[in-house]
Amino acid sequence: MGKPAPGFVLRASSSHVKKLQEVFQRLKTAAENGKVDETLDLSTEFYNVILDGSANKVLSSMLTQLHNRIVLLRKTSMSEAGRLPETLDELTRIYHALCDRDETAASKASMHHVRQASRTALRVMRHASVLDGRTNK
Repeated sequence: MGKPAPGFVLRASSSHVKKLQEVFQRLKTAAENGKVDETLDLSTEFYNVILDGSANKVLSSMLTQLHNRIVLLRKTSMSEAGRLPETLDELTRIYHALCDRDETAASKASMHHVRQASRTALRVMRHASVLDGRTNK
């Protein structure tokens, strides 16, 4: 989400911002209630609003295809102990930066979120690999 966030800051309309606010409030409620599947669905909607507001159709298409391929990995990552509150914190930072129209903060918050999610996903995959290795012996 590193590139779409600054694009959103620069090009999103007030209706995009309003939609982002609505989606974020629902996402926050779901995350605070520990509803991983609902949070995952709403985070997808959150990202889609950002992509739409960035008005970059090529990037939007590429990221949507990538996003569709990693849904299971995202669910696994978000289900990791402690990751849901971290995700909410990261998305909150992105949300505030976007609403404040702070391009630098939005970019930094987005990149931080991607790095953290990647680290968690890799840790989960390594752990699963170790477990698979043990059960196959």
